[in-house]
Amino acid sequence: MTTSDQILISLIRKALCIKYKIDACLLVDSNWEEVTVAATVQGVLGLCYESIENTPANQRPNLDCLMKWFGQVEYMKACYDAHRKAITELAQFYNEHGITMMLLKGYGLSLYWPTPNHRPVGDIDIFLLKEVLYNSKVQLLIDGIWREADQMVYEKLGIKIESNHEHHTCFTYKGIMVENHYDFINVRAHKDAQQIEDKLKELISVRGESCLNSSGFLLPSPDFNVIFLIRHLGQHFAGERVTLRQLLDWGLFLKNEGSKVDWKKIVPFLKQMGIWTFFNQTNAICEDILG
Repeated sequence: MTTSDQILISLIRKALCIKYKIDACLLVDSNWEEVTVAATVQGVLGLCYESIENTPANQRPNLDCLMKWFGQVEYMKACYDAHRKAITELAQFYNEHGITMMLLKGYGLSLYWPTPNHRPVGDIDIFLLKEVLYNSKVQLLIDGIWREADQMVYEKLGIKIESNHEHHTCFTYKGIMVENHYDFINVRAHKDAQQIEDKLKELISVRGESCLNSSGFLLPSPDFNVIFLIRHLGQHFAGERVTLRQLLDWGLFLKNEGSKVDWKKIVPFLKQMGIWTFFNQTNAICEDILG
């Protein structure tokens, strides 16, 4: 691990725990340009900036570097505001047509960060449902709702839908890519993928398993997110890479929602699907390395 890597990890730990003390020796003659590039690539530039604000003036980057860093964080915050506005507008559009929007990953996970708009945003991942009353209980219908919703987006908003993707369709809303999932994961990617998909759809089939946000969209239940997020993280680890931002998404979610998870049901399923070891190793990294 390079000195810049060590500084990056220390800045993250400082942002997560104000009492954490960064080794001042690390900051002597440090290559702040290298640190900021790494922080950007890892998706933690905003989080690290929070630590810089709480670092003694004589240990901070020079003014030129600091101003560039500040400018990037302000741009990140502006993107976050645009992202949040687009999510609210989409949820309202769907609600007006009797469809409920569930938000996956992204913005929902940012709410666990110390400063939510310091988490970078990307695509908007959604899953669409309809509420029905059945035996005096509100339930959520999921089959085929995505197709009906895509048709509405095309007819009423004039937005073209791309359908040549593995487990979702895509369209662009106000410059932001929206992925409308009909499956939560690619069921053809692995032999156990269909079992995981079935479990995830089972967990959202009852209204009480999700939380309706004040902006009119659903956020997944903790039980759902444990399976969905760790599976998603594992897929990135096996097929591409895992960033510090993704690890923080997981660790901060678990820190905030772990007590609400029905572990007696979730742990056996993780073991059955072969995710248990990766689950524990990821938790160890979050605790031992990221604090």
